[in-house]
Amino acid sequence: MLRKVLHASVSALLLAGGLLGAWAVVAGRPAPSEQELPGPRPIPVRTVLLASRDVPRELSAIGTLRANREALLAPELGGRVVGVAVGLADGATLRAGELLVQLDPAPTELELAAERTALELARVRLETARETLASALRATTLAEEQLALLRADEERWRGLAESGRAERTRLDLSTRARLAGEVALEDARLASRSASGAVDAGEQEVALAGQRIALLQDRLGRLAVRAPFDGAFTLLPGGSGRLPEVGEVMKPGVPLGGLLDLSELQLVCDVHVDDAASLHLGARAVAAPAGRPGLLLEGQVTSVGVRVEPRTRTVRVEARVAAPAEGVAALADGAFCRASITGRPIRDALFLDAEWVAFRGGAPVAFVVEADAAGTPRARLAPLDLEPGQVAGGRVVRGGLLPGQQVVTGPLELVGDGIEVFLAAPAAGGGR
Repeated sequence: MLRKVLHASVSALLLAGGLLGAWAVVAGRPAPSEQELPGPRPIPVRTVLLASRDVPRELSAIGTLRANREALLAPELGGRVVGVAVGLADGATLRAGELLVQLDPAPTELELAAERTALELARVRLETARETLASALRATTLAEEQLALLRADEERWRGLAESGRAERTRLDLSTRARLAGEVALEDARLASRSASGAVDAGEQEVALAGQRIALLQDRLGRLAVRAPFDGAFTLLPGGSGRLPEVGEVMKPGVPLGGLLDLSELQLVCDVHVDDAASLHLGARAVAAPAGRPGLLLEGQVTSVGVRVEPRTRTVRVEARVAAPAEGVAALADGAFCRASITGRPIRDALFLDAEWVAFRGGAPVAFVVEADAAGTPRARLAPLDLEPGQVAGGRVVRGGLLPGQQVVTGPLELVGDGIEVFLAAPAAGGGR
């Protein structure tokens, strides 16, 4: 009985001590702050004051760099190789007209020498024919003059024929002389026509001989493979192009390699059709080759395609950019690069950085800070109508916002429509 009384007394003392300790803790705790009270609290946000301005348009794309001009080097004619340029190797720098490979010209030179001899003989025959023609023409003129005299003499004796027998005899003689003169004139004319034909034939022979010589000289030129312009020599990939050796017989059209223009590069990239509408010929283009940090190649747009790729909705854009100082050989033909092209600026536009735009249900929205009826600042969801196409770092607003509105720039993941907010930092003027 005594043990039960003691146990109850100890329990009561412990309970009283616990209550006393709890009262001491609660009494010493400070009053809760407003943020510690239950219920929704204002969200700190950053904002920007919208203002209209001209927005530069910088288009970005992935492209390739190619030589502005390319040529496949191959002999036009077949033949035995008698010479190969010293130092001709992959990456070698060539000058326009530089001899690369020479095929044996001896057979063609023999033909050329024979044709030149034939030309000289044809010229001699032509000169003889011209002299013969000149002699025949002089003979014809003399025969015409002689015939005129004979006819006059015949007419004179014809008038005296009635005087006696002697005069009639002289008339017969003058008539025979006149007939002989007519035959002589006809012979002279035939000789002139024959000589003229010989001259024509001689002139044709000389012309044909000259044409054959020109063809052989052209053949001699095509027996040599030369660089058509300044550039870098490249062996073709896959071993399809190789350097020949002296004594080897080459077939026509077999490539030695390629030649890449050293002066300029061609930038080729695909741009979305909405962005391409802002481009124009002469627009500034900059290429940053992959794997070459710090290297920027500047140039101008030379072509904006009109055909739209149906799957990607892109068009082909080409630009010429300056080659690096070490030449195009320092870049692999077809090297990838990051391209930046300057389009026409958008005038008096509202611009939002990309991180200021949120998406609700797949549609772009922004949050505008406005005061409610009680003067409490709250975030209001504003659906956006955006201009198609990219602008460097953001988008241009076509509808949904007005200049002078305070737009929330972050943190958008904490903001919702109607949420009470307060400014965590001073508002900045305009978009970046």
